[in-house]
Amino acid sequence: MAPQGLGGEIEVNIAPGIIDRYNRHETNVLAEWTDANSHLVAKNVADALSKHYPGWFWGCTANVHEGCIVVLNFQLSGEVGHVIKLQGLFSWDNLRDLIVREAGELLERYGMPRGRFDFERYNALPKDFRGLPVGEVARKN
Repeated sequence: MAPQGLGGEIEVNIAPGIIDRYNRHETNVLAEWTDANSHLVAKNVADALSKHYPGWFWGCTANVHEGCIVVLNFQLSGEVGHVIKLQGLFSWDNLRDLIVREAGELLERYGMPRGRFDFERYNALPKDFRGLPVGEVARKN
């Protein structure tokens, strides 16, 4: 079953022409529903990551209108993550598989295994001056 917002229960174009009280013309309510849809997508992505990688603190932001999802792991770094483009993904299963694969790659870049959070292994990671693990990530230019 597809989660809400991905072709499921939310209809993006529920009210295609509502009269705006101030401008007296029809307005498009797509932006409001896109925001609601983005929240549902982000929630569903976070739920999928929590089920697949229990114990990790994942952060997800989705913007369906722009076509991207950002996945972060706050135990590793709140600054480094993956940007996933939604173009070409046709189902929730494709999206979920891609996100789980990218999240696993993020864990491996920091020297952590894919799977459940391991406190002893996390404590053994080299840390920077802020106390965050140092991983093999691309440098900012």
